[in-house]
Formats: sequence, structure tokens, C-alpha cells
Amino acid sequence: MPEGGKGFYTNWFNGGKRKDPAWESYFENELMPQVAKRLRIAPGRRNHAIAGLSMGGMGATYLGSQRPDYFGTVATFSGFVEHQRETVAAGFGAVAGVNYEDIFGPMDGEYASGHNPTKLAANLINTPVFQAFDNGTPDPAKGGSGPAAVVELEIYQENLEFHDALAAAGVQVDYQPQAGVHDWPYWRSHLQAAIKWGLFKPDVAQNPTTWTYKTIATTGRMWNLRFAFAKPPEKVATFQRAGATLKGTGEGRVKLTNIATGHRITVNLPFQHRLP
Repeated sequence: MPEGGKGFYTNWFNGGKRKDPAWESYFENELMPQVAKRLRIAPGRRNHAIAGLSMGGMGATYLGSQRPDYFGTVATFSGFVEHQRETVAAGFGAVAGVNYEDIFGPMDGEYASGHNPTKLAANLINTPVFQAFDNGTPDPAKGGSGPAAVVELEIYQENLEFHDALAAAGVQVDYQPQAGVHDWPYWRSHLQAAIKWGLFKPDVAQNPTTWTYKTIATTGRMWNLRFAFAKPPEKVATFQRAGATLKGTGEGRVKLTNIATGHRITVNLPFQHRLP
């Protein structure tokens, strides 16, 4: 996963502006199309995987949760996957070099929740997940200590919470905690294990008819539907499809467009609608 700089794959909250620096929009609207344009990318989500380490683990799990229609598998190695923790708040500025609230807004707020992979775990119900992380104790064969051990202890706790959320949502997850610290020898091993696990799975559904999709984005795509809120949502919206029935909870007015047919509806949340 390309590094997120100091942006953490989020269109910065910036006091509610929710725009620049627009890291999230850059990855989805510029980087991904450039990859598809420059490289010979096979169609179908079974041919598209997203993986990342540390900060990139957040990017992979978050972007994977927002574009399940595109990514067939998600892999995270020592990922920063639960940022709404008091331990994160205590050290975020010193480690990241930026203010937490500039990026995510208040730690207990909806914008933070809408960019928290653990809170969005249900979005991955049709996406197999590979999750590797370490317990902060160095492996004698690979070494590492000091700050790398301290960081991995925090990451370890985050990943336990993320795993519990995935399991509760019924997500298929390969869960591999082990000895190690926050350093490259361990991430290289994690990547090798993920490749062996199989990043490109022939059995992932292309267009499932049962799913959950949570988001705080103003516009985006959930499977075969594009959505556009009339105003940036103040709360995380949840959409659930079960066969031909689509339900939405939250607040606001949203336009939904079927990408294949062009059929459009505009509804106020909460709603229940039968898809054509």
C-alpha cells in the first residue's frame, strides 16, 4: 500500500471542511485509475487485492472496506486498524507529527468512526481478510527492540479488537498473531505468508446480493450502486442489502444510482426500498 504521508488515507476533517488535504480522494479517484491505466489489470474482484503494513494496514483495510466491489481480498501486516483508543490519542502527535483532530475530528466523533477499520468490519463480509501482527517480543532470529517493540504492543491490542470485530461480523479472516516487533524482517515474513495464503481467490463472489456497507463519505460506490448525499452526512450511514431489499439507516438525503442500468432513486434515511 503506498504510504499515506501524514494524511492517513483520509480527506482531512479540518474543523468540518472534510476536504484538503484530500488523501482519500487521491487514492480512489487518481491513484487507482492510474494503476488500471498503466498496468494490464485483469477485470473482476478476484484479481484485485489490497495489502499494507503499519499505516498501510489502515489504508488497505479502510479502502478495502469502502470499495468491496473492487477488492476481492484484504491483507494487513501490523496494521494501524483501531485509532479510537486513548493510547493512540496520547502518542499520536508525537509519532505521526500531526494533530489527530485535524485528520479525524474528535476521537469519539462520527468522522473518526467512519474512518476506523474496526468500526467498518462488517463491510468486509464478502472479502476474505489476512491479518498478521506481532506481540512486541522480538524473535531472536529476526531481532528488534526498543521503540519498535513499544509500537507493536499497541498495534497488537488494536489487531485483537479488529479481529473480534471481523469475527462478530462473520468475515472470513486468517488470523496470525506471533512473536515480533514493528520492523521490516517481520513484515517481509507476513507478506510471504499472505502470498502463500492466496491474495487472488477464485471463489470470491463478484456481485453478492447480501451485504452491509457503512460509510461517512459524501459520495462513493457500494457494490453496484453509486451514492451521493445531498450534504456531507453527520453520522455514519449503514446500508444493508438482502436479496432485492435495500435498507438504509442514519440521517440525510441520498441519491442511489444502479451502475449497470442507470436506474436512480432519491431517498431520505432511514428507508427500505425494493430494488428493481
